[in-house]
Amino acid sequence: MLFSATLTSPPGANGEGSLAEISFHVVGVGQTPLKILETTLKDPEGNLLSHTTFDGLFSNVLVALESTIDFIPPIINQGVKKQLITCYIELPEGYKVSDIDVTSIRLNDTLQIDMTAPTKIGDYDADSILDLKVQFNRTAILQMVKAKGVKIGNVTLSLQEILSTEHHSKEARS
Repeated sequence: MLFSATLTSPPGANGEGSLAEISFHVVGVGQTPLKILETTLKDPEGNLLSHTTFDGLFSNVLVALESTIDFIPPIINQGVKKQLITCYIELPEGYKVSDIDVTSIRLNDTLQIDMTAPTKIGDYDADSILDLKVQFNRTAILQMVKAKGVKIGNVTLSLQEILSTEHHSKEARS
């Protein structure tokens, strides 16, 4: 692909920031490197300007992981006054919980963690594997379960998160 942009008429551009943005129409699943080659920036008089370019990677490949998810408490009672449900996430070997984008975590693809509650990396179960502690609003979980028509019994919840450095969606079931 060849891309060209000209900003020769006033007011031009100065300072820092992006001069161009390229959008792609994705037609399938996969990944590809994005290479920026042979770039030239000139001022209005034609003098070369120093600049920096960054190559990238596009990926929309989904990977499912078998992760360990512990909810505390494991049973959600309607009459309990405590407002938050704690969730500990452990990833398999080769993945780091520090790479999880906490803003991407969803319960059943919809319910986000309580962003006002602190998150913490630790080893709550003392198994020498780091875990990420997040919390969900108890009332929101109960409303989600009731919307499924469940009044009493077991409910399977799925947890999704995106690892920020891998750029893959990860799913774990509890």
